[in-house]
Amino acid sequence: MKKIIFLFVAIFSFIACNNDENDSPNLSFNSNKDVSIVNGILKFKNQEVFDSIKDAYLNGNEKSVLSDLKLLGHVSISDILFEADKELEQICETSEEQDFKIKYADFKAKYSEKFIFNLDEEDLSPYIPYVNSIEQFFANCDGKYMIGEKVIKADAYSDYAELKQDKYSSPIMSRAVSEEGNSLNHAWSHQSKRKVSLYLTIEGSAVWAEFKSQKKNVFGWVRYSTVYHGKFKLDGGFVHYYNTPNGLAKDDQNNREWQWNFGEQGGTYKCIIGHVNYNSGPVRCPYRTSGWIECWSRGVSYEDRGRSRVDLCN
Repeated sequence: MKKIIFLFVAIFSFIACNNDENDSPNLSFNSNKDVSIVNGILKFKNQEVFDSIKDAYLNGNEKSVLSDLKLLGHVSISDILFEADKELEQICETSEEQDFKIKYADFKAKYSEKFIFNLDEEDLSPYIPYVNSIEQFFANCDGKYMIGEKVIKADAYSDYAELKQDKYSSPIMSRAVSEEGNSLNHAWSHQSKRKVSLYLTIEGSAVWAEFKSQKKNVFGWVRYSTVYHGKFKLDGGFVHYYNTPNGLAKDDQNNREWQWNFGEQGGTYKCIIGHVNYNSGPVRCPYRTSGWIECWSRGVSYEDRGRSRVDLCN
């Protein structure tokens, strides 16, 4: 009898331990010591922990880092934007102008302290105001995260005009180049009631790509989920690049050309395409790459793709 009781206790303990393990998030960092959520703010234990997780994100592990933070309970401003876009799509389903005006006014009031809006009445979508790309994923809805006991407030643009000027300007060239309707580092195309765009920026050595899709309804343009395609032909100084979204890093060969084909993504999608080697440009901008980009989507055909020249410098 004692043997039977002992066997039952052992089996129960084994099952309980397994359940505990299954209930705990399988994180790549120590969630109890290194990273935690404090009053809705993502807290990194110290600068060393922050730098290590930031480096992991910047060097090809963005998908796993974001997944781990989500398991921890972190809700970033990018997550909120994704939900806001879906909410706006639903608002625009009405055909009654007065109903739309009331609901859209409520929508803007709800998100006015989190996002910025384009003064162009045709563009209804909200935009993340943060200057540094990485902070879009670490900061909460108030633009805050913590390193140790210090609360960091993300740098932000004051309005959409400032955001647009900074994103679409270049320290080397500012005049419009390449295909009609496209500007330096920014390719976009318009087909019927659909738009798609791709623009590149460089922060440190990291080259960021941001895809955006919009559709036209009765009251204006809103972002929507779609399938994106991007083609890159970039020359000069890449330490490595990613030939697929969130893929393994590939060693660079100059004049490298590759194409990305995404599955379904939200109305805006931002990621890193590679890292430029130091001293790849002149002294005033040691990180530099140039070439061409193209973009199209499920709503904009390859034949109508956007194409632009690239000249990035940092």
